[in-house]
Amino acid sequence: MSNLKRIDFQSIGAILLKKGRITHAHIDVALKFQKSNRKKRHFFGEILVKKGILDESHLMEAFLSQYSIPYIPLSKYQIDQTLLGLIPADIAHKYTLMPINRVCNSLTVSMWNPMHIDAIREVESLTKCKVLPCVELRSELEKMLDIHYRPGNGNGQK
Repeated sequence: MSNLKRIDFQSIGAILLKKGRITHAHIDVALKFQKSNRKKRHFFGEILVKKGILDESHLMEAFLSQYSIPYIPLSKYQIDQTLLGLIPADIAHKYTLMPINRVCNSLTVSMWNPMHIDAIREVESLTKCKVLPCVELRSELEKMLDIHYRPGNGNGQK
């Protein structure tokens, strides 16, 4: 993850609080949920979105302000079909990510959560490429995954 440059040393929660997107009470809700659901890893921002406290675009805005990660709107991007075979459909769906560009041994991967270290490590292990994450809305990625990784298109099964 050395390719990510942190430009703001505040947590996602602190950034969202500072921007007025959430309150201290919202932080408490998310932290209590994390604490009571330790068996499955839940990311702070994801909890806020799932509970309807935060819009996913505001979470993406916080990621962009915390790290120097580019936003690439996939609906306006031509997906290279040959790259889809690098990441099996089950992994792409598991982590909500999609490969979009490859130059030598660097693979640009669109992710809803570019801080998901396990996802990055697994993709790097599978592809033998250094992952360069970019960010996209989860809902948009899910649409694109359904289009490009649908059964019968040669890019793997769900």
